[in-house]
Amino acid sequence: MDSLLLGTCHPLLVDDPPEVCPTNMQGEAQKFLNQLWIAPLIQKFDPAAVFDEGLVALTSLAMVHEKVDFFRPTYVPPVPWVFMDVPMNYRDVATLRGAPNSAGTDYRNFLREEYWLSTILWIANAVGLRRIAVICGYDHVQAGRLEQRLRVYGNVEVHDVTKQPWFNLNWSNLPHDQSIVDGWIEEHKKKNLRLGLKFARK
Repeated sequence: MDSLLLGTCHPLLVDDPPEVCPTNMQGEAQKFLNQLWIAPLIQKFDPAAVFDEGLVALTSLAMVHEKVDFFRPTYVPPVPWVFMDVPMNYRDVATLRGAPNSAGTDYRNFLREEYWLSTILWIANAVGLRRIAVICGYDHVQAGRLEQRLRVYGNVEVHDVTKQPWFNLNWSNLPHDQSIVDGWIEEHKKKNLRLGLKFARK
C-alpha cells in the first residue's frame, strides 16, 4: 500500500470560529494557497481514499462537530474522505491508556498516530486499498514516526506545508474580520434552506 503523506495546518483547512482562529484577508489567501498546494498533489497521486486527522473530514458525511462550524471546508477531495482521529479528546484517550498527566506531547501524539494507523490498515485491508493519501498536522510529519510506520506497508511520498515559500501563520494573530464571516454565514444559511437542513447558525 503506497501512501501520500501531507503535513498541513488545520486552520488552513476550514473556517474556524473566531475563538479558535480568526478569519481575515491574509488568512483567506493562505487557505486558498493551501488548497492549490494540496489539490494537485492528491490528483497526481490518485489515491483510492483520503484519511484525514482533521474534524473537517466529517463534512463528507454531512456531519457537524460541537466545537467547529463546518460552513466552508477549503478542500474537499474527489475520493472517499475518512476521519481517522480518535473519536474523543486525545487527552482522555491517554488517560484511559494509563498515560499520566505529566506525559509529554510526543507520547500523546504517539498514541494518536497508533490509532490512525490502525484505522487506515483496518479499512485498507477490508476493501483492498493500494494507494492512499493521509492528511495530518505538519508536526506529525516532521516527527517522522508516522512516515516510518507507513513505510512498512509500501512507498511513502511526503510533503510538508512549512516548506512552502508562501506559508506563514502571522494572520492567525491579526484581528477577526466579521464582514467576511457574515458573508459566508449568510450563504451557508441560504444553502441549508435550499437543502432543508436544520443546523445552520442562527
